[in-house]
This record gives sequence, structure tokens and C-alpha cells, in this order.
Amino acid sequence: LHKRQTLARVLLTVLMDQLVLGFMPVSNFTYKGETHYDISELINASGIRSGDRLYKIDEKAAVARMVRECPYLKTVKIEKKFPNTVCFAVEEQEPGWYMQIGNDFYGLDFDLKVLLETYLEQDFIDRGLTKLVLPEIESVVVGELPEFASDDEQLIKESLKIVDAFRTHDIKKR
Repeated sequence: LHKRQTLARVLLTVLMDQLVLGFMPVSNFTYKGETHYDISELINASGIRSGDRLYKIDEKAAVARMVRECPYLKTVKIEKKFPNTVCFAVEEQEPGWYMQIGNDFYGLDFDLKVLLETYLEQDFIDRGLTKLVLPEIESVVVGELPEFASDDEQLIKESLKIVDAFRTHDIKKR
């Protein structure tokens, strides 16, 4: 009997929390973490709008949109805070490599996702980034992986893991 009462209380508490949160429209947005993006860019990328009901927010879809629209974002968590606040907890990544296609230069994360496009190679040189010479690339879109003309994408990624291991670990002379 005691277990049933405890379970009933827990279920009632969860239900009441969901009901209360469900009736509260979003009217406040915050974020935590350091980011290149301002709060309005994060809100727009999420697709969450003022007036949306907290219980109707599809967090998984919002996170996917944010990572796609804001390529520097490495991780995003969406927290719903009583009574009407959505908080974006963000972690960014910086380019780890760069490549050149024609007169354009692209900053890439360590998984080859394109983070930015510029005409100034010096920005990457000043950061101490390694320039990659990759097989022929068919297309490049910021926020996505480059599309290679051949089927060597997996081989390229595995090769870069080895290069990254040398870059991130000090190799001492024997």
C-alpha cells in the first residue's frame, strides 16, 4: 500500500508539473555558454517562438535546426524553466583544419564539417591551422560535410584521425 501511495504521489507530481508547464507560454529566452551567436540568432535557428507552449516544444528538432543553422555549435541542450523560459546551453567548436577550393578558403572542424567560408587564408595561418589538400570536392555548403567526387570520404576521415592524434599528443624523443 505504501509503494502504491508513493507511486501515485510521484505520478501526480509529474502530471501537475506537466500541466502547469503546458499552460505557460514561452516569453523569455536565455543562453549559457560562450558563443559567436547572439540570442536572436539562437532563437531564430531553434524555430521556437514567443507564445509557444513549453510542453509542445520539440527539443530534438530544435537542436537539429540549431546545429544545422549555426555551424559553430558543437552541442546544444534546451532547458525549459518555470514558468516561461527556454534556456539554450551551448558549446562551440573552432576550426581544426582548413582547405582551399579555387579562391575560397573553408574552415573545417575535426570531422570535416564546414564551419566558415572566407577569401582570407591569413586568418587560418594566424590561428596555426593545417591546410588540407583533399581529393576532388564536388560541393561545399557551410554547416555540412564537403561532398567528395570519389568514394574516399571514409578513408580521408580515418587518415585525419591519425594526423589529429599526432597533433594532440606530445611525442617525446627517446
